[in-house]
Amino acid sequence: MCSHMGMRILFNFRLICNGGIILFTAAMLIELVLSEDQSKYEACAPINCGLGPNISYPFYVKDAGEEFCGHPGFRIACENDEPIYKTSSGLFIIKDISYENQWFRLVDKEVLSNDSCITPVHNFSFDRASLIFRPYHAELFFFRNCNVSFEVNYTKTEVPCASNATYNSSIALVPRDEEANWSRIACEYLVTAPVQLEESKVNRTIYSFDYVKLLKDGFTLKWTGQSCAGCRNSGGRCGFEEDKNVCFCPDGSHAQNCKDGRLNLHSFFI
Repeated sequence: MCSHMGMRILFNFRLICNGGIILFTAAMLIELVLSEDQSKYEACAPINCGLGPNISYPFYVKDAGEEFCGHPGFRIACENDEPIYKTSSGLFIIKDISYENQWFRLVDKEVLSNDSCITPVHNFSFDRASLIFRPYHAELFFFRNCNVSFEVNYTKTEVPCASNATYNSSIALVPRDEEANWSRIACEYLVTAPVQLEESKVNRTIYSFDYVKLLKDGFTLKWTGQSCAGCRNSGGRCGFEEDKNVCFCPDGSHAQNCKDGRLNLHSFFI
């Protein structure tokens, strides 16, 4: 009888020990997960390249921030203290960002690097479906050495620095929602560049415009999708993990904001 009682005591002791080890291990794992999530909050602090706006979600800085701090396709490079947004069309300097209204203003880097003769250098195209133009923008058409003489519906301005005795270069400004008829025109060089117009000066600008100023001012794009305002206003920093948005907070990762009370302990429960 004593031997049976001793075996039961030993068995219960082992259960208690094993249970304690399991609880201790679980606590350690949870602490590690929370520590990792807290480090993500620190890693996603806004970054400034030196000039221009602070960079934060949906953008992230190459080699400075982590990819989980931004949305795929919004990577920024810091070059010569300037934030550079790279597209298949070329390199664009980010001059301004409105995180509240979800838009950012871009200027073609090559335009700013050529003070002797400022003209559009290449066509611009979107790399992401989540980007759209802001209202009141237009297309600046730069054309050179066209095969026939033609007129456009809007004011055409000569570009002396890009013309010589052999060919003539001109620029025309056309609203984005209207199309110029280029079907009969064959030009040696034809490039279109988006520009932003002031709402109060749209009509006046179309017929009398300073194309150099328009190019230097750049254009603005708006990104669509879930806003980061809720997370940001609660003291968190937005991120993107496992194909979904996440809010990194000082106490760990939350689903939407730092007050929703739901920590993301996915690495422990998987």
